Amino acid sequence: MPSYTTVYNQGHSRSLIASATTTLVALLMASQAWGAGFQIQEQNVTNLGTAYAGTAALAADASTAYYNPAGMTRFRHSQLVVAGALISADADFHATSFFNNAGTALPINRGEEDGDKLSAVPSMHFVAPVTDCIYLGLSVTTPFGLATEYSENSVLRYAGTRSELKTIDISPSIAYRFNDHFSFSVGADAVWAKAHLDLQLSTPAGVAPASTTDGFQRNTAEDWGWGYHIAMLYEMTERTRFGINFRSHVVHLVLLVPLILYILA
Repeated sequence: MPSYTTVYNQGHSRSLIASATTTLVALLMASQAWGAGFQIQEQNVTNLGTAYAGTAALAADASTAYYNPAGMTRFRHSQLVVAGALISADADFHATSFFNNAGTALPINRGEEDGDKLSAVPSMHFVAPVTDCIYLGLSVTTPFGLATEYSENSVLRYAGTRSELKTIDISPSIAYRFNDHFSFSVGADAVWAKAHLDLQLSTPAGVAPASTTDGFQRNTAEDWGWGYHIAMLYEMTERTRFGINFRSHVVHLVLLVPLILYILA
């Protein structure tokens, strides 16, 4: 999940991204996967036009409960934001060689593969003032996700046909305004993750020498992980403010029992 250090000046805005930390999703699967390739920044539609620059200091709507919950102190009334995006990953593959699970080289019938798959990314954010100093917020987002899917006859079938990661981050926050300039927030993250990795298996030698039908392996894993976030907002003037939002790592550890099936002719 991203952490930002941002300076925002209305009329002349600039964003300084000090660091970006990525939640490592540790999955004991047939292949090693890194979560950064599935990170999703689009947790609202308000900042699409600015490529999400300055989100740690903007506090433009209730989605600040995710990008910087300390910004909730700028709201005088409750607000609910529900958003969604459709994302298609560009996952083109060009093969120069082709091997089955046993390491045997096979002819390439079609060297170019397209694994694009359309994915929905919903989000919800809510902010509610409790007093003039205390504010509560809740965000439900999908910080990691997307998928690729290749044909079961493709050159990639022995490496992976379907790869998919889904997450849901339930993130409550509380913010406190100390004075007209400084606000602080803390919160928790309960993150549910589910992953799929499917692939084809060549028939083992000696089992069914006459069979030309591949077997398949289905891998599914899911788990809950826990984390926290800390945020700060400093307002120098009504037009200039600084924001920092830090989110901790969330680690998912799962025990995977794959389903393997061969259809023998």
